[in-house]
Amino acid sequence: MNRHTALTLVMAGLFGSAALVAQGFNVRTGAWQMTVTIVGMPKMEGIPPAMRAQMEAEMRKPRTVTACITADDVKSLNLGKIDDDDKNCKVVSSKITPTVGDVVRQCTGDEPRTETAHFETSSPQAMKATVASKSADDSQTVSLVGKWLSADCKE
Repeated sequence: MNRHTALTLVMAGLFGSAALVAQGFNVRTGAWQMTVTIVGMPKMEGIPPAMRAQMEAEMRKPRTVTACITADDVKSLNLGKIDDDDKNCKVVSSKITPTVGDVVRQCTGDEPRTETAHFETSSPQAMKATVASKSADDSQTVSLVGKWLSADCKE
């Protein structure tokens, strides 16, 4: 998985969720199981079209990950900063209600892009999200369906 994809997943699975909790989005902290599906790939020079198609097909397969959202994470919002490029991302708009959250981030630096996230929750234990990342060269959409597992995060 490349750095851009990893950053998008972390943003969808952690940064977005914690930011929404802090603003009043009605989800619980603790361990979450998230099923993630990715559509689109960053442009990669020198990859033959057949190999690229195979890689895209593999990325579209749903993957299940576990994420830990802690009270400290929610309080400090110190999430999603896994590499140097993310320090160049700023939230340019956000609209948060207890059941819906929309967040737009503008990123500069080596990988300039706009990330648009839409979150919905039907209960504090369930969430779904779509994060679209668009740059001049490519676009990628991450879909996420999450369910809360427990208040305790197992390391």
